[in-house]
Amino acid sequence: MKTVSARVPVRTGPRTFRAMTTGGRSVAEGLLQASACVGLTVLDAELRPRRIGYRDLAQLAEQAARSLQARGVCPGDRVCLLAQTSPHLVVTLFGIWRLGAVPVVLPSARRRDVEEFVAEVSRRVEAAESALLVTTERNAEMLVGRLASAVTSLRELRGSRTLGQAPLAMPSPDDIGLLQFPSGTTAQLRAVPVTQAQLVGTVAAVGEHVGFGPDDTYVSWLPLHHGMGIVPLAGLVAGGAEIVMMATNAFQEDPGSWMRTVSDYRATLTAAPGTAYSLAAAVQARNPAALNLSQLRLAVHVGESLETGALAATNRVFGPYGLDSAALRPMYGPTRKGPCRQGGTVAVR
Repeated sequence: MKTVSARVPVRTGPRTFRAMTTGGRSVAEGLLQASACVGLTVLDAELRPRRIGYRDLAQLAEQAARSLQARGVCPGDRVCLLAQTSPHLVVTLFGIWRLGAVPVVLPSARRRDVEEFVAEVSRRVEAAESALLVTTERNAEMLVGRLASAVTSLRELRGSRTLGQAPLAMPSPDDIGLLQFPSGTTAQLRAVPVTQAQLVGTVAAVGEHVGFGPDDTYVSWLPLHHGMGIVPLAGLVAGGAEIVMMATNAFQEDPGSWMRTVSDYRATLTAAPGTAYSLAAAVQARNPAALNLSQLRLAVHVGESLETGALAATNRVFGPYGLDSAALRPMYGPTRKGPCRQGGTVAVR
């Protein structure tokens, strides 16, 4: 995997994805059409970067798809993923999309007892009707032979020398691209199927509505089992925008790392729940960091809205560092029915 540690180039809007005709593409098609100069940077818990250009990501996804194929995964099969955000998880995710299979990203199991952990993962895998679980080596050792599905590790998958030989058809935009379980769970809930075209089209339409597109740089720490983590990833990659993905635990351990990353990478777009802005502002107020937020055009708060007092406090703390008060915008979704809402209006279905 090719990696670099250099900062990504500054890219500013306001071209939107509709001008790039991203609607009607599959995620895999969008990735193949992305420019050679853009890519995705993944930051680990210590904020160490690994960058993958989209051309390289397309090749790695092809290899991952063939490795999945060699393990008996077919287009339309469901593949569960259980791991923290990492370059290898992202490659596997795009490999699933390239194959035309359906990813189900599971939230981290919270139980520490081994038997409880196995039982919790087993319930989620059965609810997803998964053909394969891809996870960490440690998890795989505990789970092999104890689930209804086959189990492999990210390391085994990427190191496999056995690759499927059957031709890989390009997935249709109408193929299912995601099973979304509301609130990030799979227990006693019915999954909502989302097509690859909807993943791409949702982001394209919201971008048209609020004003972002392929010239933007997006920073996110949201977990991929959450709709607001995985949907922007799919749509922004397919649209050719630059992405910087933080490990979720980096924000959890240090909320101030989020705005430092926005500043370091000159991000123009970011999104998080309203409470995250309050946490980041509180950290900045206590321990001021040298920030430059003048490039940040859209700071979307999703899920719960920022209350008036919290919104004012966020602007008061970050305003001196270049944050435009108009950048903070509310958005709701994706929901069980699929739409994203912004400013009280349905932006897309």
